[in-house]
Amino acid sequence: MTIDTTGTVSNEHVGMRNGVPSVCSAIFSASVLYSGPPYNGAAIPDGVGFYPNNTTKVNFNRPQDDGTRFNYVSNRIKFNADAFTVTNVLGYMYSNEFEGGDIDGSSLDLFYEQNRSSAAR
Repeated sequence: MTIDTTGTVSNEHVGMRNGVPSVCSAIFSASVLYSGPPYNGAAIPDGVGFYPNNTTKVNFNRPQDDGTRFNYVSNRIKFNADAFTVTNVLGYMYSNEFEGGDIDGSSLDLFYEQNRSSAAR
């Protein structure tokens, strides 16, 4: 008889997503958020600077909460007899991803998200 068990546990809480302000706006934000004066499609110069001059500063006005939790275990039991083999495989998986906070990338309080997704199998 052979018994094999494999598992992993992951818990990541990064606090905020990666990225610094850039002078390039997405088509949506340029056309909807910054379409009129004084921006006329340009990103908001809110004091922290743009990439590549700024590589470390952000200007969020809501707390960020991003991360993942993942648990997985798998078990295989194999029994070999002279005339036959019996194999049993059993597993469990849990996944949870969460994102939340300011997503407009500026000092204005325009857009934010609260997204949680989880599944167990």
